[in-house]
Amino acid sequence: MNFKNRIDYLLEHENLKEITWYTPKHEWSIIDLCYSAFILEKFKEYNKIGEKVGLVQFYKQQSETLQKGIDSHKLTATSRIVPNAVYIGLVKGVYSKNLEREIADPFFEIQKRCDGNFEKVEMYYDIFEQQVEKMFVNRKREESEVLLHPLFVLYKVLLLAYEYTERFAISKDEFYAFVYSTHNYDDVYQCIEYIVKSRINHLEEVKKIRGKVSEVRIFGLFNQIKSLEVTSDSIKIRDEYVEDIKKKIHKYENIITKRYDRQLFKEALYSKMSIFEYFKEESYE
Repeated sequence: MNFKNRIDYLLEHENLKEITWYTPKHEWSIIDLCYSAFILEKFKEYNKIGEKVGLVQFYKQQSETLQKGIDSHKLTATSRIVPNAVYIGLVKGVYSKNLEREIADPFFEIQKRCDGNFEKVEMYYDIFEQQVEKMFVNRKREESEVLLHPLFVLYKVLLLAYEYTERFAISKDEFYAFVYSTHNYDDVYQCIEYIVKSRINHLEEVKKIRGKVSEVRIFGLFNQIKSLEVTSDSIKIRDEYVEDIKKKIHKYENIITKRYDRQLFKEALYSKMSIFEYFKEESYE
């Protein structure tokens, strides 16, 4: 689709939610995500011994009790955060009932690192970052299927942006208009073409497209990634992380993109390994 057709398509589309990435609502703080997995595990234990209680009430009670021992963070009191823990791979069971969901290995690794003090993020930040890197979007979207790792798509777009602007950065408007509707990793080249062309004489159209997109919750995760600087107006790779991101993209393109498969992505997400370790272990390098 050429640039003009893409702009017209996005401006005329009645519901852009139907063609963009999906991430659940509610809190995305890694501290809250870890405590949600912790509370879900206790909930399953209570019900196993015959203490029948609903998750909504149980979660509220447990979060209030836990909060008494935490001064540095305000815990969310809603169990609706649990699907987010599933999305990031701390809990298994996308379409399962809460009692049927299983706690995944990455959570236990985090719990062991910080001894259950999940507010001490620095003690397990590397695991959190690995989980965000492994997190994937997989949905049917109109004429095509979306299957991608959002963070690596964003990394690649920011690296490509430098080739045209000498800045590893794009605007939030550009993200909403073009990156957020990317359907596969190879789309990044057309995506950056759209971004560059839009800067010449189409800034108003891009703002209108952004205005049609509802709140993008995935920034709740990107805000916590050390290599990214996310402001109200832009997203950039911090200078000190550029070389590291380049190496990751090189490995991603030479290892992961050759084996795009939903089941493999799912297995990697729930494993203790980084995305690169998992695919190397599975002999896909």
